[in-house]
Amino acid sequence: MWNKFNRALDILGTAMFWALCLAVLLQVVCRFILKIPSPWTEEIARYLLIQITFLGSAIAAREESHLVAVDLWKRIPAASFPAGIIIRGAVLYFAWAMFRGALSMMAIAGIETATSLLWLRMSYIYAGMAASFFLVCLYTLINILRTLVGKVPHSPRAKEGQL
Repeated sequence: MWNKFNRALDILGTAMFWALCLAVLLQVVCRFILKIPSPWTEEIARYLLIQITFLGSAIAAREESHLVAVDLWKRIPAASFPAGIIIRGAVLYFAWAMFRGALSMMAIAGIETATSLLWLRMSYIYAGMAASFFLVCLYTLINILRTLVGKVPHSPRAKEGQL
């Protein structure tokens, strides 16, 4: 089941990326070739980029390839088991704080709509952010538990065999 869910997230991210490319291409064609203003393409591209960024952070948490965490791990000794748990715990804490912040922004945004996309409520944008941060929390918690039971290495150096 997890493999199907993870695959669905990968497909969603890829589809959103291609939708972003199509929106930007359409914007360029409308603006520079047809000389027709098309403000909705810029706005949809902006919101797609935001969603792709946050979905990408969830996928990075799943793969444990988040730049900050990996960089910090590479600076600590490979045999430091508690440091790996502490780093993952810090990621979990900040992701949870961002999840709660996104939920608050959903409530504040309410039924406010985007400027040129009247069907797109701003709360939908914040819902996507909240879902992504929830996934970061979930994947980080899973990785903490897997580390505690010894199913995954506690640092990138342990993966490389530099214990």
